[in-house]
Amino acid sequence: MHSEWRGESFDGFYPILALNVGQRLAEFFGLSLMIFDQTLTPFFLRLQIAAEIDEVTWLDRKLGERTQSGMVRTPDAR
Repeated sequence: MHSEWRGESFDGFYPILALNVGQRLAEFFGLSLMIFDQTLTPFFLRLQIAAEIDEVTWLDRKLGERTQSGMVRTPDAR
């Protein structure tokens, strides 16, 4: 776990873009809602599904944007 994420939890994910980028391969981009302060931070997810069974074969994820002052957070304007 990264030190900047210590004590953080997710309340939800809001996908903005979902793409089929190959055979059984998908990418998702969106915003995740943080429980502690109800702010949003970006996420990126890329995963591949196995051909023969209903299973994720690999997953790559990125979460947040780090700056000198910490993680970028945007107030939830809903």
